[in-house]
Amino acid sequence: MAGSTVLTGLIGNGQQIPLPTGFSQNQCTWSVSNSENPHGWKPNYFAGSVAKVDTNRMVLCGFYDEYNFLAGSHRTDLSGKCSYVISCQ
Repeated sequence: MAGSTVLTGLIGNGQQIPLPTGFSQNQCTWSVSNSENPHGWKPNYFAGSVAKVDTNRMVLCGFYDEYNFLAGSHRTDLSGKCSYVISCQ
């Protein structure tokens, strides 16, 4: 396929960033970031947000609270998702 494309969106913990139609994984680069701040569940124990993606585009999205990783968010006003961008050419 000629040309290039960029996709963005929201993605949950354990999901895989989708490949744009017509592109293979080796034609693309991707990243994730926190789209929301779940701070507020137990603010005295909040140890930081997590947004990671591996070489297979699998996402780790959540936060640490009392030394434990928690996926998503405990807050009902937040989706608990991360933002992603994938660029292919």
